Amino acid sequence: MKKIFAILSVLAVLAGFTSCNKDDSAEGKKEVAALKAMLLDSEGNIVFEETTVTGLYCIGVESKDDAAELAGIYANCKVANDTVTRTIPGGKGTVKVSKGENGVFYCVDFAVESIPHFTLDIEDINKENAGKSGTQHKCGVCGKQWTGKSNTCPWTDKHDEKQ
Repeated sequence: MKKIFAILSVLAVLAGFTSCNKDDSAEGKKEVAALKAMLLDSEGNIVFEETTVTGLYCIGVESKDDAAELAGIYANCKVANDTVTRTIPGGKGTVKVSKGENGVFYCVDFAVESIPHFTLDIEDINKENAGKSGTQHKCGVCGKQWTGKSNTCPWTDKHDEKQ
């Protein structure tokens, strides 16, 4: 009887691990879909301004707080001054946020399934050539400003920019 109970206990634990992995995979798929909606246009191209360095993109923002908030949205966690690496559930990839330098607030490295691997520099909007295109945008809903090629407010997908 004890052997049967022990075997049933092991089977229950294994079933629990299997169900957790399925939940992780579904959660990971949802997170990847959300990142794709924020990072890629309808044709699958990265929405940020590309620099002269292959795989490096940039966006200019007004403050370090705005940069931390934006990096936190992409990493799906709070970003402080330290490096943060977040693993997407279900083995779908990682988003790594690190401190920048020379006018770059944060560097965000995306190594995520179904998204081209790239790094995004979140720069000081006042830095020369921030966002590279020189196009400055202001969201009519949240009031935040940024530079770059995308005129969609990067802090939220719940509203469109109104200039």
